[in-house]
Amino acid sequence: MRNKLLLFYTLLLVLCFGGYAAYTQHALKNAQTFYLQMAPLDPLALLSGEYMQINYAFEQDVFGINAPVKQVTLYVDERGVAGRAKTDKPLVIPVHQVTARLPHQFYFQEGTAKKYDTAAYAQLKRLQDGRFLISALADKDLKLL
Repeated sequence: MRNKLLLFYTLLLVLCFGGYAAYTQHALKNAQTFYLQMAPLDPLALLSGEYMQINYAFEQDVFGINAPVKQVTLYVDERGVAGRAKTDKPLVIPVHQVTARLPHQFYFQEGTAKKYDTAAYAQLKRLQDGRFLISALADKDLKLL
């Protein structure tokens, strides 16, 4: 009896993890994709591995003012680049204190830092639950690195 119960719970656990993995892949495939221009980058290597600290160009404009903001509205152009110039595709980004609620670190494989020297844009995906994820970095021509 115990062996059957153990087998049942093991299969249930495998199905749960498999379902979550499938859901995550589906959410990433169907997520809204856009690019944000990056400000100067700061590559670092810590115990967690190599990563790049990313600042976004729009943050310098928005957070340079004294009035606190709760959200920032950017607009996505025909190339998929989000910026301050108004288009018919608004993108609302929530703000926490004085930084946008966007990921600011991009982790990469150790020893491949030179590959990202020409990075000018971060490719982000907006998941259905409102979170953002950096999926890749791109050069000035939006070619993925």
